[in-house]
Amino acid sequence: MFLLPGEQIKQELQNVSIGIKTHRPSTAPKEAAAAPTARSSSGYGSGARTADRISGTARKTSSAFGELLSLDKHNFWVNFKQFRYIPLLDDIVLGIVKGKGKETYKVDIGAPSYAIINYLDFPTATKRNRVSLNVGDVILAQVVEDAPHAEAVISCKTEAVKGMGLLKGGAALKVGILQSRKYLLNPPALNVSATSLFSMNGYAWISPATQENIQAIMSLV
Repeated sequence: MFLLPGEQIKQELQNVSIGIKTHRPSTAPKEAAAAPTARSSSGYGSGARTADRISGTARKTSSAFGELLSLDKHNFWVNFKQFRYIPLLDDIVLGIVKGKGKETYKVDIGAPSYAIINYLDFPTATKRNRVSLNVGDVILAQVVEDAPHAEAVISCKTEAVKGMGLLKGGAALKVGILQSRKYLLNPPALNVSATSLFSMNGYAWISPATQENIQAIMSLV
């Protein structure tokens, strides 16, 4: 289903994401209603975002030209061409480890700032058995905190998809947000012997990272 900017979305949405603007019925004085809130829709390029849980009475419209998509029939977004990834709660992301701290790793997920992940937020990690990552390692994770003006927090313990955690024997490729989200919902049939993963943040993973396999992924975009 493709939408134009300003077009009303008639589906029953629980969580709304990039490219959807929420219009809540106002019960407060006009002065109060006009005041911005911390989680109100805010523009990013040609679209808008909100991570609020909303009521069924709120009216939703598209704020960008694109296709209305859903990963699980509860979380929706309008898939349009974005130049910068903005982390949103529950997003499945591929990230590249960029640094180590005392309790956390810094991970590049393509956002304006690095995300962080705790040493214990991995499937088999314990206080005595931490997962050891190196700079350049690639992980598959989920956004668990997306507070404005703060680092996004990601986790590999949510079991949102199979294979979360450290990925080995392959390479992360930047394929663009529009295409990676499309193929996250509908994985492509590759004519090569390879394992591929797609994410919400514009990256794909291919294993093994042979020249033939990389070309097969890049030919999709």
